[in-house]
Amino acid sequence: MKKIILLLLTLTHFICFAQQDPLYTQYINNPFIVNAAVAGLHNNFNGNISYRSQWQGFDGAPETWLFSGSFSLKPDKMGAGLNVMRDRIGTSNTTDVQAAFSYAISIAKNKKLHFGMQAGFVNFKSDFSSLNIAPNDPFFQENISEMKPSLGAGVLLTADSWILGFSAPRMMRVTSQIDETTTALFNQQFFFHGAYVLEIAPRYKVKPFTLVRLAPKTKASFDIGATVIGVDKYGVGLFTRNFHTAGLNTLLNVSDAIRVGYVFEVPIRKIASQSFVTHEFTLILRAKALRFHDIESINDF
Repeated sequence: MKKIILLLLTLTHFICFAQQDPLYTQYINNPFIVNAAVAGLHNNFNGNISYRSQWQGFDGAPETWLFSGSFSLKPDKMGAGLNVMRDRIGTSNTTDVQAAFSYAISIAKNKKLHFGMQAGFVNFKSDFSSLNIAPNDPFFQENISEMKPSLGAGVLLTADSWILGFSAPRMMRVTSQIDETTTALFNQQFFFHGAYVLEIAPRYKVKPFTLVRLAPKTKASFDIGATVIGVDKYGVGLFTRNFHTAGLNTLLNVSDAIRVGYVFEVPIRKIASQSFVTHEFTLILRAKALRFHDIESINDF
């Protein structure tokens, strides 16, 4: 039974891989993972380690590791960063490495426009030895290992209390040719995201946010939610994805240099994975890598 489930997940991955990137929820606290223009947004080094276990308990279900880091090169002007993602679903493993550079210009009082570019590669592997398949099926006779280049870009508009961004981390469609079968490894990806911080009481704020994912020939996916930030020490919020999933988002500022986050998601509609929940953990580190870097100021984005 497990091998059959793995086969179904693998086939689903081949069909849907080009439609959506791996899901993240920690973009709420680290938007750099979806938009290269965020690199160096704050005058410090910002590192992020995240682990996501989707549909926990489902054999072969998606697991995603993300290592992300960005830092300011010139105060409020230039930044650079690196995202390394490893995603596993069924028998397929994807490693995505992207380096980013950003530049910002002032367009009005306390408002800046940031531009970002990213480039790297995506390595896609699939090992069919654990599947229960017909011995003469030509599609599964050889394991797959493909490495392809990737290019992306993003823009970000920032003010004291809000951010608004658009990004295309996948600007080109990449396919793999196996015998006479063409498989899409990844397709163009587009993200709109925004957040706003409003003070609702002394030392208490609320941050509504949204993110929209788009891909050609694919139905749009969206997140909407809000987080309450207390005394600049912790955040607790709720969100939904397409009104099919409900989630709890938490963040704790352990110190100026260390933050920890946790996300819990559960399906709320009658779908196949409704008995399986999703967990996401993140560790955020801030450091003074350069002389002008600052880790004591409060960052809400």
